[in-house]
Amino acid sequence: MAYAFFDGWFQWQLIVIGLGFATAIHVWAFGFEYLERRFDVGEARFDSETGQPIPDRRDGR
Repeated sequence: MAYAFFDGWFQWQLIVIGLGFATAIHVWAFGFEYLERRFDVGEARFDSETGQPIPDRRDGR
């Protein structure tokens, strides 16, 4: 009886751990992409002489 309890308990632990890993991988893979689109995060460019950021002109101005 005790064996069956621990066997099922261990199986549920593996399921929960597996779902946690799958969730973490999806958040890592798609979360950054979402944040980049949501907040328009681009790669910052800096002037080598002054160290000031170069404005991004993707808006056509």
